[in-house]
Amino acid sequence: MTEKVRILVVEDEALVAEDLKEMLRGFGNEVCDIADTGEKAIALAGKHQPDIILMDINLAGAMDGITAGGEIRSRWGIPIIYVTAFATQAIIDRAKKTVPSGYILKPFNERQIQTAIEIALYNSTLAKQLKEHDATISTLINATSSPFILIDRQGLIRAVNEAVAKMAGKPPEQLIGSPFMDLLPTGCITTRLAEAVQQAESGRGSRFEEENKGTLYDYSVIP
Repeated sequence: MTEKVRILVVEDEALVAEDLKEMLRGFGNEVCDIADTGEKAIALAGKHQPDIILMDINLAGAMDGITAGGEIRSRWGIPIIYVTAFATQAIIDRAKKTVPSGYILKPFNERQIQTAIEIALYNSTLAKQLKEHDATISTLINATSSPFILIDRQGLIRAVNEAVAKMAGKPPEQLIGSPFMDLLPTGCITTRLAEAVQQAESGRGSRFEEENKGTLYDYSVIP
């Protein structure tokens, strides 16, 4: 049997909350709880760790749904779908900063809710797989004490190990996303190595020895 999707409903209008609850149950999902304020939403999200949250934006109390959604995303990474009657550009801009998994305008229908949930869960699964993939790459490249750099076709650094970071004098997270040629002035890479990396864009690998900062390196450039 397919495991039920556990959903937290955040809605301060009791009738709307009950309608959503019955609708979600009709899809075969489990509504683990209902919150009517942003503060309760955060507390219940931490307690239940739901698979997804349907979050109204305009809530009773001092905290609105966007503030609560941002806090929940930063703490637990739970997918958030905003359900609201408001769609001003200012609200949308605020909502985007919390990286929501969907945005549904009231009045909504069953198909809109069901589709939004399916897409949000699918994207959440992909995000988890990518995170695991990145963790695997990080583990592999740090398994060696030799400098290791992973570069994409645009010449941007996708991953480095601690050995490279130490040579560059920066933490790994500051190097990721930057052009590999930025390592040239730091002395972390040599002109010959930079040229070999550029040649690799055409599919040609190379291997050579070269001295850098008093150490002899056996370089391998693999497309």
